[in-house]
Amino acid sequence: MIQIPDEKLSKLFPFPPRGNQLEIVRKIISGYLNGKRHVVLSLPTGGGKSVIAYAVSKFFKEAYIITNQKILQEQYKRDLNVPYILGRSNYICAQNNQLTCELGACKRIAANYCDSCPYLKDRQETRDNWITNMNYAYFLNITKARNLPHRPLLVMDESHVLENEMIKAGTIKFTDSTFKALGITDIKIPKVKDSDYDKRNWLFEEVLPKLREQYLYYKNQIKQFEKFNFTKETKRIIGRYMATDRMVTIISEIKKELADHQKVIIQSNKEQIEFKLLYGYNLFEKYFARQADYFLHMSATILNKDQYCKKLNLSDDEVEYLEYDSEFPIENRLVHFTPVGSLSWKNKANTIPTLIKRVKELLNEFPDSKGIIHTVNYELAEVIIDQLYGTNEGSRLLMPRGTNKQSILNTFYKSSNPYVLISPSLAEGLDLKDDLSRFCIICKMPYANITDKWVKTRLTLDPNWYANYTAETLVQMCGRSIRSKDDFATTYILDEDFLSFAERFYYLLPDWWKDSVVCD
Repeated sequence: MIQIPDEKLSKLFPFPPRGNQLEIVRKIISGYLNGKRHVVLSLPTGGGKSVIAYAVSKFFKEAYIITNQKILQEQYKRDLNVPYILGRSNYICAQNNQLTCELGACKRIAANYCDSCPYLKDRQETRDNWITNMNYAYFLNITKARNLPHRPLLVMDESHVLENEMIKAGTIKFTDSTFKALGITDIKIPKVKDSDYDKRNWLFEEVLPKLREQYLYYKNQIKQFEKFNFTKETKRIIGRYMATDRMVTIISEIKKELADHQKVIIQSNKEQIEFKLLYGYNLFEKYFARQADYFLHMSATILNKDQYCKKLNLSDDEVEYLEYDSEFPIENRLVHFTPVGSLSWKNKANTIPTLIKRVKELLNEFPDSKGIIHTVNYELAEVIIDQLYGTNEGSRLLMPRGTNKQSILNTFYKSSNPYVLISPSLAEGLDLKDDLSRFCIICKMPYANITDKWVKTRLTLDPNWYANYTAETLVQMCGRSIRSKDDFATTYILDEDFLSFAERFYYLLPDWWKDSVVCD
């Protein structure tokens, strides 16, 4: 086995390595030098994944780092001076501040960028730099266009979301109001009883041509706009242009996947119809694997090597798997299992009153602290909010949702009041460090909804996927509140069904997490 001297490894770090970072980087690079193309690193929060990614990237001299969160992109820039780029819609047009660079004034008129375009500036900076950071959605879009130079290393941070990001690129949903919003009046969603064959034909032979027609129509209208004239009408046209462009791209991706014999799940009711790729591994082969020679997969919740490799269709002989325990003190991250009853469908009606009583008690135990309540579904969140309405405890609850999500989160972050977030959709992507969260309440086990056709199909084909998803989400929920060695928060699991899950799938839960569980 090829080994690298410590002195040479230390020079790869931006500052002196701490803890076991030197050992981890040695094992990662040794894996590549000994014939592995993929290294999968399971490292809990606080292990310094960004520093490790930087050091391995420096060894290869050129690298891309991709992640799913803007906050992580900003962290790479702030801590390691890694430039990052966002999608064009995140930049304000230099010539018209009412437009984004997705369709800025210069691009509408000349199909080109101006010299002062902020998007173009960031794009050039990231291309010129030896190391570049971008998010999964942007990376997928740019590699589809074959508009990204090949580099020796591709680092995928938070890689537990990788398959979901690829599946998202092959998912589209329609309602009658969708078409109305695009100015399309002659298309209606299919009847529920129609066959999947008929629904696919509807998508490719009726919807796709019409969307392409509308896209070209709006594109021609935009070309006629005056460069700096911006009205409600121009805004409406620009919105339709961008929406039809995105939809054509997604449907074309679904069509290509079907041609490659990939399965697409179609589910519909009277109001809507959804088309969704069953697996994402084919997109990994097409858009990720060709972009680099070596790959570093990193996450705090890669709980099972075989399941992870299966999701990406990676063979065992090309993967080096490295797993490490949490370095956070156990007393700072205790997880109390205090069951109030089962929250399964048949038992929830009897359990919810006891659950609400317990939530109220816990809120009173932390009267001056911020925290988070995970509910798994909006129904349960709304019941808790409704039952606590008008009480001191209820006045602390904030539920980020829809178009108000970011503004509510901003209120939570900035306020000195002891607000508590309550949501079914904040299991990951949230950094509630230090006083932003001193307690976490998990009301319900995060089982995926088996009435969803996509979930049911995956479960039927691979029961282990379902269990792994549950364990992964559970650990992610606990990880929102403890972000460093000096941080601390207390977590409470209230759903009795955790016990049966833990007994059956004990092997899926990481040892460092199980060590923190206390049964009250």
